Amino acid sequence: MPFCRETTDPAPRPLPRFIADAMLGRLTKWLRLLGYDVAYEKKIGDRELMERAMAENRILLTRDHHFLNRRLPEGVLLFRFENDRLPDQLRRIVQAFHLSTDRHRLSRCVECNLLVNEISREAADGRVPDYVHRTQNHFSECPGCHRIFWAGTHPVQINRRLEGMIGLSEDRTHD
Repeated sequence: MPFCRETTDPAPRPLPRFIADAMLGRLTKWLRLLGYDVAYEKKIGDRELMERAMAENRILLTRDHHFLNRRLPEGVLLFRFENDRLPDQLRRIVQAFHLSTDRHRLSRCVECNLLVNEISREAADGRVPDYVHRTQNHFSECPGCHRIFWAGTHPVQINRRLEGMIGLSEDRTHD
């Protein structure tokens, strides 16, 4: 099911998966910060983009007006942005697909698009600055690039920026 729709079915809905064209790199990053699976390659042709969208059951995100003049393969869902302003794009997609803006936040690597895994404090020893290891108790790691993440000031700043862009109150930044 490619769209998130309200339902009375108590079963959890699958999260929508996206593929973004080269014009939407910044949006890709922020959707990943919200926890959404967004495939992205800077150098990919329109035909390959459509083929991947269809093969991987992804919604194609684009700013390219040429897609409106093309016949899309059956099964390819296209979501086109008119505006190039990131806050407007993010608000529009959150509203259109009824995306949760806090449930999966900071659960993906913005570079690799993979879900991060919790790791023990001991596993982070020697891989993070000493001060961070001494002052933090919770760590996550990307299984692709092996970056280590922890709750410092960066997530607070990301949350504030997200709240400002999607128009929610800032009292949810510590959820």
